[in-house]
Amino acid sequence: GLPVILQGEKGCGKSYLVRLTHEFCLNRMTSLQKELPLVKKKAFRDEDKVRQMEELFGMGAVDGHPAVKGLLEEADGGILCIQNASNLSEECQEKLADYLARSKFTRIHDDQAQIEAKVQIILSTSEDPHTVFCHNLLLSIPVICTIPSFQKRNEEERLEFVIKFFQEEQLRLERSIYISKRLQHFLMGYQFESNIDELRKCICGLHLKGADGYLFISSSGAFTGSFNSG
Repeated sequence: GLPVILQGEKGCGKSYLVRLTHEFCLNRMTSLQKELPLVKKKAFRDEDKVRQMEELFGMGAVDGHPAVKGLLEEADGGILCIQNASNLSEECQEKLADYLARSKFTRIHDDQAQIEAKVQIILSTSEDPHTVFCHNLLLSIPVICTIPSFQKRNEEERLEFVIKFFQEEQLRLERSIYISKRLQHFLMGYQFESNIDELRKCICGLHLKGADGYLFISSSGAFTGSFNSG
């Protein structure tokens, strides 16, 4: 797939969208494809520049030590997601742009061996891509997807998230969950500090027990549950 930049504030669903993208690709795999890896890396602001390059692109054989694969090679045939990508050094961004242009790269400390890899690159950031990424990297990535926060989404989208997360809990717990309209609207309208991520954690943290769970919210704002064990 095409390389993509996902831009949005913390918790708006960037990682969730990456997971859905990976699931979509898995569902489209042919019988001839063996695997489709999803490799994630979180970039840190004070991360050592050389170490960052070595982790992504690997290291060539140095002083008798064997060559070491980087995350780009590990993700060959799949997806490499770099979170907080605005923290990538300029040198790392330029090398990544060169890979996107040629589908080849060299390991650090080895400028000779050209390594080919077929990887979909997804960069996620909470900052404006045009101010944090170098010119060549922006030219290499044709798609910038701005993801709104949970509260900035329309009512239909918020409802879909609530239903989707409860459906995932049903699958995880292997039991049915029934939610009241009052709880549904409460979750859709609540100001979650960490956006969609906190909504998902809230639903996962309800600690449902029994075979079937009935959840509603009382007038005091407290979650209440009634569960069947049969």
